[in-house]
Amino acid sequence: MNRNLTPLKADLMLVLVAFLWGSSYVVTKGSIDLVDPLEVIFFRFSLAALLSLIFFGRHLKTRSGGEIKAGFILGALLSLGLVFALNGLKHTSVSKNSFIISTNVVIVPFLYWALCKKKPTVMSLAAVCLMALGLGFLTLDFKGDFSVNKGDFISFACVFFYAGHVVLTDTYSKKYDPVCVNTIAMITAALSGAVFLLFTGGLRINLPGRIIGDMIYLAVFPTFLCYTLQIKAQKHTNATHAAIIISLESVFATLLAVFILHEEITLQMVAGFVFIFVSVLTSELGDTILEKLKEKYLMPGTPIQADRAEKEG
Repeated sequence: MNRNLTPLKADLMLVLVAFLWGSSYVVTKGSIDLVDPLEVIFFRFSLAALLSLIFFGRHLKTRSGGEIKAGFILGALLSLGLVFALNGLKHTSVSKNSFIISTNVVIVPFLYWALCKKKPTVMSLAAVCLMALGLGFLTLDFKGDFSVNKGDFISFACVFFYAGHVVLTDTYSKKYDPVCVNTIAMITAALSGAVFLLFTGGLRINLPGRIIGDMIYLAVFPTFLCYTLQIKAQKHTNATHAAIIISLESVFATLLAVFILHEEITLQMVAGFVFIFVSVLTSELGDTILEKLKEKYLMPGTPIQADRAEKEG
Protein backbone atom coordinates (compact mmCIF):
# COMPACT_ATOMS: atom_id res chain seq x y z
CA MET A 1 0.00 0.00 0.00
CA ASN A 2 1.34 3.45 -0.91
CA ARG A 3 1.24 5.37 2.35
CA ASN A 4 2.20 8.60 0.52
CA LEU A 5 -0.91 8.60 -1.63
CA THR A 6 -2.41 12.10 -1.36
CA PRO A 7 -6.11 12.99 -1.76
CA LEU A 8 -5.28 14.63 -5.11
CA LYS A 9 -3.54 11.51 -6.42
CA ALA A 10 -6.41 9.39 -5.13
CA ASP A 11 -8.90 11.59 -6.99
CA LEU A 12 -6.86 11.34 -10.19
CA MET A 13 -6.86 7.55 -9.80
CA LEU A 14 -10.66 7.70 -9.59
CA VAL A 15 -10.84 9.83 -12.76
CA LEU A 16 -8.96 7.04 -14.54
CA VAL A 17 -11.35 4.50 -13.00
CA ALA A 18 -14.36 6.52 -14.23
CA PHE A 19 -12.94 6.73 -17.76
CA LEU A 20 -12.12 3.02 -17.96
CA TRP A 21 -15.53 2.08 -16.57
CA GLY A 22 -17.12 4.41 -19.12
CA SER A 23 -15.20 2.64 -21.90
CA SER A 24 -16.38 -0.75 -20.61
CA TYR A 25 -19.99 0.02 -21.59
CA VAL A 26 -18.99 0.51 -25.23
CA VAL A 27 -16.84 -2.64 -25.33
CA THR A 28 -19.43 -4.73 -23.49
CA LYS A 29 -22.30 -3.62 -25.76
CA GLY A 30 -20.70 -5.31 -28.76
CA SER A 31 -19.81 -8.45 -26.81
CA ILE A 32 -23.21 -9.22 -25.25
CA ASP A 33 -24.80 -9.07 -28.68
CA LEU A 34 -22.83 -12.25 -29.41
CA VAL A 35 -22.60 -14.11 -26.08
CA ASP A 36 -24.59 -14.58 -22.87
CA PRO A 37 -23.90 -11.79 -20.31
CA LEU A 38 -23.22 -14.52 -17.71
CA GLU A 39 -20.32 -15.81 -19.81
CA VAL A 40 -18.92 -12.27 -19.91
CA ILE A 41 -19.14 -12.02 -16.11
CA PHE A 42 -17.47 -15.40 -15.54
CA PHE A 43 -14.61 -14.76 -17.98
CA ARG A 44 -14.11 -11.16 -16.85
CA PHE A 45 -13.83 -11.95 -13.14
CA SER A 46 -11.96 -15.23 -13.58
CA LEU A 47 -9.11 -13.49 -15.38
CA ALA A 48 -9.26 -10.55 -12.94
CA ALA A 49 -9.09 -13.00 -10.01
CA LEU A 50 -6.07 -14.74 -11.58
CA LEU A 51 -4.27 -11.39 -12.01
CA SER A 52 -5.15 -10.42 -8.43
CA LEU A 53 -3.66 -13.68 -7.14
CA ILE A 54 -0.49 -13.18 -9.21
CA PHE A 55 0.09 -9.60 -8.06
CA PHE A 56 -1.44 -9.59 -4.57
CA GLY A 57 -1.75 -13.24 -3.56
CA ARG A 58 0.88 -12.75 -0.84
CA HIS A 59 -1.57 -10.51 1.04
CA LEU A 60 -3.85 -13.51 1.54
CA LYS A 61 -1.25 -15.19 3.77
CA THR A 62 -2.13 -12.82 6.61
CA ARG A 63 -5.83 -12.49 5.85
CA SER A 64 -8.27 -12.17 8.74
CA GLY A 65 -11.79 -13.51 9.08
CA GLY A 66 -13.09 -9.97 8.68
CA GLU A 67 -11.25 -9.50 5.39
CA ILE A 68 -12.59 -12.78 4.03
CA LYS A 69 -16.13 -11.73 4.94
CA ALA A 70 -15.65 -8.24 3.48
CA GLY A 71 -14.26 -9.61 0.21
CA PHE A 72 -17.07 -12.14 -0.08
CA ILE A 73 -19.74 -9.46 0.39
CA LEU A 74 -18.15 -7.03 -2.10
CA GLY A 75 -17.68 -9.79 -4.68
CA ALA A 76 -21.28 -10.94 -4.33
CA LEU A 77 -22.57 -7.37 -4.73
CA LEU A 78 -20.41 -6.84 -7.81
CA SER A 79 -21.49 -10.04 -9.55
CA LEU A 80 -25.19 -9.51 -8.81
CA GLY A 81 -24.99 -5.88 -9.94
CA LEU A 82 -23.32 -6.90 -13.20
CA VAL A 83 -25.98 -9.52 -13.92
CA PHE A 84 -28.62 -6.76 -14.02
CA ALA A 85 -26.34 -4.17 -15.63
CA LEU A 86 -25.31 -6.38 -18.57
CA ASN A 87 -28.77 -7.83 -19.14
CA GLY A 88 -30.13 -4.29 -19.10
CA LEU A 89 -27.47 -3.12 -21.55
CA LYS A 90 -28.52 -5.92 -23.91
CA HIS A 91 -31.91 -4.22 -24.35
CA THR A 92 -31.08 -0.51 -24.17
CA SER A 93 -28.43 1.98 -25.30
CA VAL A 94 -25.02 2.55 -23.71
CA SER A 95 -25.83 6.16 -22.84
CA LYS A 96 -29.12 5.36 -21.08
CA ASN A 97 -27.71 2.31 -19.31
CA SER A 98 -24.70 4.21 -17.95
CA PHE A 99 -26.69 7.21 -16.71
CA ILE A 100 -29.29 5.00 -15.02
CA ILE A 101 -26.51 3.08 -13.27
CA SER A 102 -24.87 6.35 -12.13
CA THR A 103 -27.92 7.05 -9.96
CA ASN A 104 -26.55 4.53 -7.46
CA VAL A 105 -24.72 7.37 -5.68
CA VAL A 106 -28.08 8.96 -4.86
CA ILE A 107 -29.17 5.73 -3.16
CA VAL A 108 -26.07 5.73 -0.93
CA PRO A 109 -27.43 8.08 1.80
CA PHE A 110 -30.48 5.86 2.24
CA LEU A 111 -28.31 2.76 2.60
CA TYR A 112 -26.31 4.62 5.26
CA TRP A 113 -29.65 5.30 6.98
CA ALA A 114 -30.54 1.62 6.91
CA LEU A 115 -27.11 0.39 8.01
CA CYS A 116 -25.92 3.17 10.32
CA LYS A 117 -29.23 4.72 11.45
CA LYS A 118 -28.18 8.07 9.98
CA LYS A 119 -31.21 9.82 8.49
CA PRO A 120 -30.82 11.30 4.99
CA THR A 121 -30.74 15.08 4.75
CA VAL A 122 -33.17 17.38 2.97
CA MET A 123 -30.70 17.60 0.08
CA SER A 124 -30.62 13.82 -0.22
CA LEU A 125 -34.41 13.79 -0.54
CA ALA A 126 -34.20 16.58 -3.12
CA ALA A 127 -31.63 14.54 -5.05
CA VAL A 128 -34.00 11.56 -5.18
CA CYS A 129 -36.76 13.77 -6.59
CA LEU A 130 -34.41 15.13 -9.26
CA MET A 131 -33.25 11.60 -10.03
CA ALA A 132 -36.84 10.41 -10.47
CA LEU A 133 -37.52 13.31 -12.82
CA GLY A 134 -34.36 12.57 -14.79
CA LEU A 135 -35.20 8.88 -15.07
CA GLY A 136 -38.64 9.83 -16.33
CA PHE A 137 -37.17 11.91 -19.16
CA LEU A 138 -34.58 9.26 -19.90
CA THR A 139 -36.72 6.12 -19.92
CA LEU A 140 -40.35 7.03 -20.67
CA ASP A 141 -41.67 7.07 -24.21
CA PHE A 142 -43.37 10.48 -24.31
CA LYS A 143 -44.53 9.91 -27.89
CA GLY A 144 -46.24 6.63 -27.09
CA ASP A 145 -47.96 5.22 -24.03
CA PHE A 146 -45.28 6.29 -21.51
CA SER A 147 -44.04 2.71 -21.29
CA VAL A 148 -40.57 1.95 -19.92
CA ASN A 149 -38.02 0.07 -22.01
CA LYS A 150 -37.33 -3.40 -20.56
CA GLY A 151 -33.60 -2.76 -20.62
CA ASP A 152 -33.98 0.49 -18.66
CA PHE A 153 -36.00 -1.29 -15.97
CA ILE A 154 -33.46 -4.12 -15.66
CA SER A 155 -30.59 -1.60 -15.56
CA PHE A 156 -32.15 0.26 -12.65
CA ALA A 157 -32.28 -2.93 -10.58
CA CYS A 158 -28.48 -3.01 -10.43
CA VAL A 159 -28.10 0.40 -8.75
CA PHE A 160 -28.94 -1.01 -5.31
CA PHE A 161 -26.13 -3.56 -5.54
CA TYR A 162 -23.67 -0.93 -6.78
CA ALA A 163 -24.73 1.52 -4.07
CA GLY A 164 -24.13 -1.18 -1.49
CA HIS A 165 -20.70 -1.78 -3.00
CA VAL A 166 -19.80 1.94 -2.72
CA VAL A 167 -20.96 2.13 0.91
CA LEU A 168 -19.15 -1.00 2.03
CA THR A 169 -16.01 -0.28 0.01
CA ASP A 170 -15.70 3.00 1.91
CA THR A 171 -16.02 1.13 5.21
CA TYR A 172 -13.83 -1.87 4.42
CA SER A 173 -11.04 0.09 2.70
CA LYS A 174 -10.38 2.02 5.91
CA LYS A 175 -10.67 -1.02 8.17
CA TYR A 176 -8.81 -3.77 6.28
CA ASP A 177 -6.01 -4.31 3.78
CA PRO A 178 -7.65 -3.04 0.54
CA VAL A 179 -5.86 -5.31 -1.93
CA CYS A 180 -6.50 -8.38 0.23
CA VAL A 181 -10.21 -7.59 0.37
CA ASN A 182 -10.31 -6.83 -3.36
CA THR A 183 -8.53 -10.08 -4.27
CA ILE A 184 -11.09 -12.07 -2.31
CA ALA A 185 -13.85 -10.04 -3.97
CA MET A 186 -12.55 -10.89 -7.46
CA ILE A 187 -12.40 -14.60 -6.56
CA THR A 188 -15.93 -14.45 -5.11
CA ALA A 189 -17.30 -12.71 -8.21
CA ALA A 190 -15.67 -15.33 -10.47
CA LEU A 191 -17.14 -18.18 -8.44
CA SER A 192 -20.54 -16.44 -8.47
CA GLY A 193 -20.34 -16.25 -12.26
CA ALA A 194 -19.67 -19.99 -12.38
CA VAL A 195 -22.67 -20.67 -10.14
CA PHE A 196 -24.91 -18.48 -12.32
CA LEU A 197 -23.85 -20.42 -15.40
CA LEU A 198 -24.41 -23.80 -13.71
CA PHE A 199 -27.95 -22.82 -12.77
CA THR A 200 -28.76 -21.59 -16.28
CA GLY A 201 -27.60 -24.52 -18.35
CA GLY A 202 -24.12 -25.56 -17.33
CA LEU A 203 -20.66 -24.05 -17.01
CA ARG A 204 -19.67 -23.00 -20.50
CA ILE A 205 -17.42 -20.54 -22.23
CA ASN A 206 -18.00 -20.18 -25.94
CA LEU A 207 -16.45 -16.85 -26.90
CA PRO A 208 -16.09 -16.03 -30.60
CA GLY A 209 -12.49 -15.31 -31.55
CA ARG A 210 -13.27 -11.76 -32.64
CA ILE A 211 -14.27 -10.67 -29.11
CA ILE A 212 -11.47 -12.37 -27.16
CA GLY A 213 -9.51 -9.11 -27.25
CA ASP A 214 -12.54 -7.24 -25.89
CA MET A 215 -12.94 -9.77 -23.07
CA ILE A 216 -9.27 -9.48 -22.10
CA TYR A 217 -9.57 -5.68 -22.09
CA LEU A 218 -12.67 -5.85 -19.83
CA ALA A 219 -10.96 -8.24 -17.42
CA VAL A 220 -7.64 -6.39 -17.18
CA PHE A 221 -8.59 -2.72 -17.20
CA PRO A 222 -12.22 -2.03 -16.09
CA THR A 223 -12.14 -4.99 -13.67
CA PHE A 224 -8.74 -5.96 -12.21
CA LEU A 225 -7.14 -2.50 -12.49
CA CYS A 226 -10.22 -0.38 -11.73
CA TYR A 227 -11.45 -2.22 -8.65
CA THR A 228 -7.90 -2.31 -7.28
CA LEU A 229 -7.50 1.44 -7.83
CA GLN A 230 -10.97 2.19 -6.45
CA ILE A 231 -10.51 0.44 -3.13
CA LYS A 232 -7.00 1.91 -2.71
CA ALA A 233 -8.20 5.43 -3.57
CA GLN A 234 -11.21 5.33 -1.26
CA LYS A 235 -8.84 4.64 1.63
CA HIS A 236 -7.12 7.99 1.05
CA THR A 237 -9.74 10.33 -0.37
CA ASN A 238 -12.94 11.97 0.76
CA ALA A 239 -16.02 9.82 0.10
CA THR A 240 -17.84 12.83 -1.39
CA HIS A 241 -15.14 13.36 -4.02
CA ALA A 242 -15.02 9.63 -4.74
CA ALA A 243 -18.76 9.35 -5.39
CA ILE A 244 -18.85 12.39 -7.67
CA ILE A 245 -15.82 11.33 -9.71
CA ILE A 246 -17.02 7.75 -10.11
CA SER A 247 -20.39 9.00 -11.37
CA LEU A 248 -18.54 10.64 -14.28
CA GLU A 249 -18.29 7.19 -15.87
CA SER A 250 -21.74 7.85 -17.36
CA VAL A 251 -20.45 11.03 -19.05
CA PHE A 252 -17.44 9.19 -20.49
CA ALA A 253 -19.67 6.28 -21.58
CA THR A 254 -22.11 8.59 -23.38
CA LEU A 255 -19.36 10.51 -25.18
CA LEU A 256 -17.67 7.28 -26.30
CA ALA A 257 -21.02 5.79 -27.38
CA VAL A 258 -21.73 8.82 -29.56
CA PHE A 259 -18.27 8.88 -31.18
CA ILE A 260 -17.66 5.12 -31.49
CA LEU A 261 -21.11 3.51 -31.70
CA HIS A 262 -22.79 6.56 -33.31
CA GLU A 263 -25.66 6.46 -30.82
CA GLU A 264 -28.30 9.12 -31.33
CA ILE A 265 -28.91 11.50 -28.41
CA THR A 266 -32.33 13.19 -28.38
CA LEU A 267 -33.27 16.44 -26.61
CA GLN A 268 -35.44 14.44 -24.19
CA MET A 269 -32.48 12.24 -23.30
CA VAL A 270 -30.27 15.29 -22.75
CA ALA A 271 -32.87 16.66 -20.31
CA GLY A 272 -32.77 13.33 -18.47
CA PHE A 273 -28.96 13.35 -18.36
CA VAL A 274 -28.96 16.87 -16.91
CA PHE A 275 -31.50 16.10 -14.17
CA ILE A 276 -29.68 12.90 -13.18
CA PHE A 277 -26.28 14.59 -13.12
CA VAL A 278 -27.65 17.48 -11.05
CA SER A 279 -29.24 14.95 -8.69
CA VAL A 280 -25.83 13.34 -8.17
CA LEU A 281 -24.21 16.71 -7.44
CA THR A 282 -27.09 17.65 -5.13
CA SER A 283 -26.72 14.42 -3.22
CA GLU A 284 -22.98 14.83 -2.74
CA LEU A 285 -22.49 18.62 -2.52
CA GLY A 286 -25.89 19.99 -1.56
CA ASP A 287 -25.41 19.84 2.21
CA THR A 288 -22.00 21.52 2.04
CA ILE A 289 -23.35 24.35 -0.13
CA LEU A 290 -26.38 24.76 2.14
CA GLU A 291 -24.15 25.06 5.23
CA LYS A 292 -21.99 27.68 3.53
CA LEU A 293 -25.08 29.70 2.58
CA LYS A 294 -26.29 29.52 6.17
CA GLU A 295 -22.92 30.71 7.43
CA LYS A 296 -22.88 33.57 4.94
CA TYR A 297 -26.43 34.84 5.35
CA LEU A 298 -27.20 33.76 8.92
CA MET A 299 -24.13 35.10 10.71
CA PRO A 300 -24.40 36.13 14.39
CA GLY A 301 -25.82 39.60 14.74
CA THR A 302 -28.07 39.51 11.68
CA PRO A 303 -31.79 40.00 12.33
CA ILE A 304 -32.61 36.43 11.26
CA GLN A 305 -29.86 34.88 13.36
CA ALA A 306 -30.70 37.06 16.36
CA ASP A 307 -34.37 36.14 16.07
CA ARG A 308 -33.42 32.45 15.92
CA ALA A 309 -31.12 32.78 18.97
CA GLU A 310 -33.92 34.48 20.91
CA LYS A 311 -36.33 31.64 20.09
CA GLU A 312 -33.78 28.99 21.01
CA GLY A 313 -33.02 30.83 24.25
